[in-house]
Amino acid sequence: MAPRFVRRGVLLSVLMLGGCKSIDGNTPSIAGPYDLATVDGHALPCCAQLDSASGDRVTTIAGTLLLGDAAPETFVATPAGWYPSSCVHLVPSGTTISISGTPTCGDGEFTLTLVQQMDHDNGSSDTTSLVYHGKYAWSDRDALIKLVDVPMVGAVSLRSPSTELDVRHSNVTGEYGPVYAFKREPPVG
Repeated sequence: MAPRFVRRGVLLSVLMLGGCKSIDGNTPSIAGPYDLATVDGHALPCCAQLDSASGDRVTTIAGTLLLGDAAPETFVATPAGWYPSSCVHLVPSGTTISISGTPTCGDGEFTLTLVQQMDHDNGSSDTTSLVYHGKYAWSDRDALIKLVDVPMVGAVSLRSPSTELDVRHSNVTGEYGPVYAFKREPPVG
């Protein structure tokens, strides 16, 4: 059975080029600001959960994803999930690689911000922003995006007139946690 993102990618590839801008007139781009639209398909504020460490009730109330320019690239299936080809390197058997020798991958910069309300046991509450920065890569052919430094993976939908990105955390055991759906509306005018 094909992974969910592959099936979705085939469908989205057919729909996608209508809503994207281009970097140089020929290469598509998903760069720009996106607003968090839903979490697990629910409108914001959403999905109050208990934090296992503090016991606080955490509700996501807003979020943004800012993507810098990055050329699309091919993704490949690995034992650890889908990765941009720039992240996958053939290493001869028996080779030892230090963390400092690990090549970087993804050629776009991103900033992900999630705004959450923390309701404490004592009845007080406050708002906090979680901010992540790093590199990302995406594929127009495979309809995938990978926030390499978080790590999160998801689908790209370049439907006209808006662009949508669905991302969630991933690791070697698979995808986990909520699906964050970001949307970018075209400029009015």
